[in-house]
Amino acid sequence: MKYESRKFWSVFIALATEDIHPPMISTRWFGDFSLPVSPVGHAGLWMGKVLNLHCVVLDFDQTKGFPGEGPVSESTWSCISANIDSVTTHPHCLQWKHDTVILQETRVASTNLEIVQKNFKQFGRFFHTSKLLQHTQQKNGTYRVPHGGTAIVASSSFIWPFTEKDDLTGRWKDIVASGRISAAWIQILPKLKALVFSFYGHPFNDKIADKGDFDNNNSLLQAIFEISAQFGDIPIIIAGDFQLDPEGYPAFQQAKDSGWSDPLSTCDELGNPLRPLTYSHTGNFKNPESHCSSIDGIIVSSIAQAALIKVQVLHGDARRHAPVEGVFSWPKVFQKGFVIDRPAAFSFQGSRKNHQGTIDSKHLEDVANDLWSHSYDVKCSHDDENIAWDNLNRFGIDILQQAGAKFEKGPRIRGQKPRFKQRIICPG
Repeated sequence: MKYESRKFWSVFIALATEDIHPPMISTRWFGDFSLPVSPVGHAGLWMGKVLNLHCVVLDFDQTKGFPGEGPVSESTWSCISANIDSVTTHPHCLQWKHDTVILQETRVASTNLEIVQKNFKQFGRFFHTSKLLQHTQQKNGTYRVPHGGTAIVASSSFIWPFTEKDDLTGRWKDIVASGRISAAWIQILPKLKALVFSFYGHPFNDKIADKGDFDNNNSLLQAIFEISAQFGDIPIIIAGDFQLDPEGYPAFQQAKDSGWSDPLSTCDELGNPLRPLTYSHTGNFKNPESHCSSIDGIIVSSIAQAALIKVQVLHGDARRHAPVEGVFSWPKVFQKGFVIDRPAAFSFQGSRKNHQGTIDSKHLEDVANDLWSHSYDVKCSHDDENIAWDNLNRFGIDILQQAGAKFEKGPRIRGQKPRFKQRIICPG
């Protein structure tokens, strides 16, 4: 019982320390089990374990109540991403009814572009491709379109290509030349548009043995994050075949600090990483054996994450790569939500450095000893434990500040309860 109680309280710790957007409270679905979207989703998962419930996640929306209560839910918007190996030999992608279709390995060159665009046009869709591929000559003298290429498909009334004129960073010109990236603006609502990227990474087997391809993929992702940062709080989706779990790229690890997330990546009740399989060399996802991995998916900005209500891997429609589907409720991003008023970070530019260019720990130690002997030895020996701990916390801050560190923008606090503020997730 003591163990279960600890898990019970961890729910409220999670709720107290994460960004909380009331409209985000819902669930994601994958296969036969659900993946929580928000802290409340995690709460349902953990409480289900505590109470031995079979249905562990409740679809509860703070603005509407439980299913069946409140107003009728608004319409949704969906996207699907898949490595299809060839848009010509896999025409099933023409039948997908999703608002936006994001493709990898389209294998489109100048010779077949017109017919591909014509096929999608019959369904009222515009096919926006990455840089066209060049034919390669085979040993028998024939020519074929190589593997590669990406595309974004949407209603012709709601899509227009992302171009070099849209980018102030100067990075787009380089990455679009790789032929592995395409991007487009998608008009979702009258006051809301999204930026969508299709990504097809360089194939590799081992990120150490094949470090060149791994580094190239990481550089492409880094460029996309830098390009995206210039647009502020808008929904952005990066979908593709990443050739690796996105968590494995340093660029993504760093981007998570800015609110980016991989909605397929979660963990079990013990905290172990959990991500569904998206690739099977044999196409067998029911009884996977060797050559299976989790390399496909969608990466979303914090604004897109706020609208995401479901994500799933469609194994039933899979060849080698299983499509990944995301469903969004965009009106949610115009509602007010609670976010943490994050404490200010420290800047150490003015701190004394050693000969290696890092912070001089000996200087920090001297500052700490001086402060302790002249002031904090007495303050931290207070009979009231709360006062003593407050003084100890202040002691750590004073060490850094007297050693040259300065607070950056934000609340200049440490060791206090998190503060929350209300804001509209996306002003439009």
